[in-house]
Amino acid sequence: MIELKHVSKSYRQSDTLIEVLKDINLTIASGEKVAIIGASGSGKSTLLSLMSGMDIPDSGSVLIDGNDIAKMGENKLSQLRNTNIGVIFQSFELVPSFSALENVMLPLDIGGKESRAIAVQALTSVGLSSRMNHLPSMLSGGEEQRVAIARALVQSPSILFADEPTGNLDAQTGEQILAQLMDVAKDRTLVIITHDKEIADRMDRIIEIKGGNINEAAS
Repeated sequence: MIELKHVSKSYRQSDTLIEVLKDINLTIASGEKVAIIGASGSGKSTLLSLMSGMDIPDSGSVLIDGNDIAKMGENKLSQLRNTNIGVIFQSFELVPSFSALENVMLPLDIGGKESRAIAVQALTSVGLSSRMNHLPSMLSGGEEQRVAIARALVQSPSILFADEPTGNLDAQTGEQILAQLMDVAKDRTLVIITHDKEIADRMDRIIEIKGGNINEAAS
């Protein structure tokens, strides 16, 4: 379960303090599928960064299964991110000099035989068993996103965050990636940031960010 209690976040731009999120209260149940929508610059990615432990709020609490991540030490927070949380980025964020297999092994012990077997299994699960030794430059955009999905899954996290996972893909490839993502997330919590209303409508809930606040509507 993800819980946000009175969460606020601001950033300073030159001499101006910009309030991105204002007193956010939100609960996402285990196994729930949630879409976060809103205009560019509305705070969608900021909200994802806070929920995934990549950033901490200025005030309020972000709890993952009852643990306040803002109060964790860096070691415990890193362990939580490595074991419970998987993040999929729009720009894939693959290491260009690493093969698909090496990229997926990164969250694990890259030199271990066991980690290799787990990474092979993760890539096979997203249909890339024949592309494991290819560099990102040798892969299509859809294949790169599949590598990113495999990397997010390799630690068997209970929560998946996806930031515009189909944003850099054509419509047909994006549909294939979304179908695959929904399949691998069927037993996990899934939070997707998207501009695509059709994607949002497939989720259990839609959360809109506007003016630093959230509004919810049944999907």
